[in-house]
Amino acid sequence: MTSVRHTVPITGRRCGPCGFDFTGDLAACVQDAERFPATLAEVLAAADSATVRHRTEPHVWSLIEYGAHTAEAVRWYLDRIGQVLQEDRPQLSPIDWDEQAELGEYRRRSVRRVCDDATAACAELATMINSLSADQLGREGIGSDGSPRTVEILIARADHELVHHEHDLQLVSRRLPRG
Repeated sequence: MTSVRHTVPITGRRCGPCGFDFTGDLAACVQDAERFPATLAEVLAAADSATVRHRTEPHVWSLIEYGAHTAEAVRWYLDRIGQVLQEDRPQLSPIDWDEQAELGEYRRRSVRRVCDDATAACAELATMINSLSADQLGREGIGSDGSPRTVEILIARADHELVHHEHDLQLVSRRLPRG
């Protein structure tokens, strides 16, 4: 199993690699959720089946892996948000995304499935954001590190997945061999 680094250096409230600002702009998150599926489809459509599965470096996911991961990450955050809305300060479990990529066979998925999964997850995220009250945004769960996670923070983290991996898709796409 090849290990792919899936931790992001965050300094203060900003992600170093992609510049995402964790201030919790809900309108921006809805816009990002509406934009990501089209961007993903465009990037994946620009390459053939072998190219979307090609890793430019052993520790860098392929385009299809980034797309599959992003859809699953958004879905995972939706589940966490649902748990926080339903339970009183629940303990939130961590996930190993490298292991999930292997178990979920991200590289073997079809472009259509990855695009459909991303479209569905992003639509659900946008709908959920638009339905939340201020009280719901402030509800808390406890992260795996013991710190509190409000619904608003979880939404920002889901949005970060969209922005960061859109950035990754563009970087990987530029590094792919051209025919």
